[in-house]
Amino acid sequence: MTIDDNYEDGAPVVSVRPRQFSWIALFLSTVFLLVANGRHTIPVAMWLAMFLLFRFVRTQPARIGLPLTWLVLFLTSAFQFRGMAPVPGIFYYILWAVYGVTMFLPFWIDRVVAPRIRGFISTLVFPCAWVTMEWLVASFTPYGSWNSLAYTQHENLVLLQLIAVTGLYGLSFLIAWFASVGFWVSEHGFTHAKTRRGALVFAAVMVVILLGGGMRLVFFAPDAPTVRVASLTSPDLDLFEGVEGGAAAALSGQVSAADVDRIRINADAILDDLLRRADTEVQAGARIIMWGETNSFSLKQDEPAMIARGAEFAREKGIYLGMSPAVFDGENDKPLENKIILFDPKGEVSFEYWKAIPVPGPDASLQAVNDGRIKIIDSPYGRLGATICFDMDFPGHLKQ
Repeated sequence: MTIDDNYEDGAPVVSVRPRQFSWIALFLSTVFLLVANGRHTIPVAMWLAMFLLFRFVRTQPARIGLPLTWLVLFLTSAFQFRGMAPVPGIFYYILWAVYGVTMFLPFWIDRVVAPRIRGFISTLVFPCAWVTMEWLVASFTPYGSWNSLAYTQHENLVLLQLIAVTGLYGLSFLIAWFASVGFWVSEHGFTHAKTRRGALVFAAVMVVILLGGGMRLVFFAPDAPTVRVASLTSPDLDLFEGVEGGAAAALSGQVSAADVDRIRINADAILDDLLRRADTEVQAGARIIMWGETNSFSLKQDEPAMIARGAEFAREKGIYLGMSPAVFDGENDKPLENKIILFDPKGEVSFEYWKAIPVPGPDASLQAVNDGRIKIIDSPYGRLGATICFDMDFPGHLKQ
């Protein structure tokens, strides 16, 4: 049973609607959610999944629809992000069970509040609840905006232009609003004038957003000179294993002379490999070269020699070079320095930025942090700055 608006006198009435499609909607939403985020993301799948799951919640008794919605969100999220969250064993599933609650709450709020509001305005309850929850999670949890709906649309350049105006939350709002509007139209029937007007309001908003995004890409495309940038990552895995074995001993405080030798031999080989590949990119015309997070290694006592090599390379090639070492300092209680060292074409250190927000888990207990300030310099190619991986999941941090 569902509650409809009686458009003649404005009084709510109860109508009986068949639920034979409700369980099909749940099944299809589950299938779409498996490929809507995380490891395998099909952008349109999230739009369809949200609409179908919303329909299931609204056409089932609360005692059935709400618990099953949480279960689907929990299990599909655990599947979506498998191998991506550094959380061991059972704690991985506890994490997604908690996240399932944050995603389930907007459905519950809508179920309680929306039927009390007449007309098309009721469709705003669900998207408002969803973006409020996203903001709370991004602002007050250790995982930031990691699970935002907006990330599922990363391939849609036209739609992504909305983020320049609203941030992530505008795009998340749009996806959630599509779900509630779709249900509202399907329940009330498109033949009624009020339903058509509501649908046209949503359609008009979508047209403005898509047309505006397309115009921004076509008519306001950057026309400044470009610079070739290279990003280097994933050196020889055997070398990594050699470093990590010695580093594990160093971090445990049980390092031996053999462990130190093993770290140095493999760390030097990794640095040689990265600089050799960086030289190849220079020959191809790259003027800014970065390598990935912790893609080089050094003991603290060997760091000056590593910096000297980076400075010499940047000076000889006349480029900006961003080295991203993991530096192990056995003298500190948090011995891992995860940072970027940026050299300018003169071979001078422009800035040193340490990862500000460690990923929750074992690494967080080892990683040293400093003031968390994002470093910025002006260059002939424009303003340059740097953050590291997980830092970018925190809008408050990036506002710097």
